[in-house]
Amino acid sequence: MRASFITTAVMVSAFIGIATANAQSTRRPDLNLFGPGYRGGPQQTLGVTGNLGATFYDQLGRNVTFDPAGQPVPDHGWGTFGSAGLGYNLHLANVAIDGTLGGIATYYPSQSDKIHTSVVPGGGLAATWTWDLGKKTHLSAGTGLRMRPVGTESILPGGFGGAGGGAAYDPTGPGNAFLPPASWFVSGTYLTFSNTALLTHDITRRVSLSGNYEYRRDWAWNLDSPQVGLWSQAVGARLNYAVTRDLSVYAGYRLDETHYEAPQAPSRASNLDFGFNYGRGVVLQLTRRTTLALNGGVTGTADRLGNEHFSVVGHAFLEHHMGRTWSTSLGYDRRVETAQLLFQETTLTDTVTGQLHGLISRSLGFHASAQWEQGQVGFTSVNNGLDRASANAGLQWALGRHYALGADYSYYHANFGSQVRLPVGLPSDSASHGVQVYFTAWAPLMQKRGRPNATR
Repeated sequence: MRASFITTAVMVSAFIGIATANAQSTRRPDLNLFGPGYRGGPQQTLGVTGNLGATFYDQLGRNVTFDPAGQPVPDHGWGTFGSAGLGYNLHLANVAIDGTLGGIATYYPSQSDKIHTSVVPGGGLAATWTWDLGKKTHLSAGTGLRMRPVGTESILPGGFGGAGGGAAYDPTGPGNAFLPPASWFVSGTYLTFSNTALLTHDITRRVSLSGNYEYRRDWAWNLDSPQVGLWSQAVGARLNYAVTRDLSVYAGYRLDETHYEAPQAPSRASNLDFGFNYGRGVVLQLTRRTTLALNGGVTGTADRLGNEHFSVVGHAFLEHHMGRTWSTSLGYDRRVETAQLLFQETTLTDTVTGQLHGLISRSLGFHASAQWEQGQVGFTSVNNGLDRASANAGLQWALGRHYALGADYSYYHANFGSQVRLPVGLPSDSASHGVQVYFTAWAPLMQKRGRPNATR
C-alpha cells in the first residue's frame, strides 16, 4: 500500500536544484545553523543527510481514501520515519548538475502495510550557452532535464513546472515523511526534456528584434492513466522597445502546438504577445535590502474548438532581507500553459507564494512558507476549476554545526472540478495536515571552490 507513497516522498525534489537553487530556505540543511561557510556557494559539493523522527497526520473532511486493495485508509494516525540521502551539486559557468540518492523507511501501525522502505536515485541537468555573432547580434541556447513524481506534483500548487511547484524540496527531508494521503496511491514518474534557442539583434540603442524556438518532450511511466507523454514546439518573434533603463515594452507573435500520445487531437494556437518588463536584468534593486522582478502582458490561446481566448499574464516577485539572517519574499504568477501532460488541456492559473525564514538566536532557526493556486483547466467546459494550497512552518534547534532537532507543521489542500481529468487514484477533493518531530544531521563530504577566473 505504501509503495507509491514512499516513491513519491523520495523523488519529490531530486531534480529541482537547477531552477530553484536561489530560493532555498534555511531548512534541510539550515544554511545558517549548519556550516555558515556553505552559503558562499562552492562550485562543487557532496553531502550526506539523515533524519529520524515521528509524525502525526489528520485528514480533514469526511472523504474516505482507499488503498489499491480497496481497504479504507484511516483518516488520522501516527508513525515513525527514518531517511538518509547523498546529494551532489556541480555549478559551472554554463552547466549545473544536481543528483540525489536517497531512501526513506516509514512505520504506520494503523495502516495495512505498516512498514515500507524504498531507495530511489535521481538527478537533474541544466545548461545554457551564449554567443556573440556580431556587435549587435547575440544567440543563446539552453537545455534541461527534470524528473518528478506524479502523485505529489498533482496536489502541490504550481505542480509540473508552475510557480511555486517543486520549490526547495529535499527528497529525504523530514517534511516529506508526511505527505497528503491523496498522493499516496497515485503512481508514476514524470520526466521533462526541454530545449530553447533565442536570437536577438539590436536595431538601435532602444529597439531590438528577437526570435525564439522551443522544443519540449514529456514522458510518464508506471502511470495508471492514459496520460503517457507529449511533445510540443513553439516559434515566435518579438519587437522590444526600452522606454527607460528599467522599463521596456514588447509586442510579438507566437505559434505553438502540442501533440499527445493519448488518442487526442493535437492542440495548436497562434498567439498575439505583448506586454512589459520592469527591472534591470533579472531584478530591480529598490533598496539595499529589497529587490523586485516584474513583467506582464496579454497572450491569446486557441481552445479545442479553435476559438481564441485572450488572457492577461504576468509575474511579480518581491524579496526583502532583514538584519543579517532574516529574509522574506512574496510572489505572484499568472500563466497559461498549453503543454499539460497531467490534465491534457490548456491551463490558466494564478499562484501566490510567500516565505519567511531566519534565526531567532544563534542556534534556533525559523522557517515558514505557503503557496496557493487557483485556475481552470481548458476553456470549453464548466466545472473545470482547480484549487491547490500548501503551507509549512517549523523550528530547528542546532545541537552543533551538523546536528539539530526540529518540529514542523504541514498543511495540504487540493480540489478539482468534476470535468477535470485526473490520474488514477487521485481524489477530486482532499485536505490534510500533520506534525513532524525529528532529529536531523548533515555533513559535507566535499566542498570545492573554483578559481575566480576558471569560467572565463
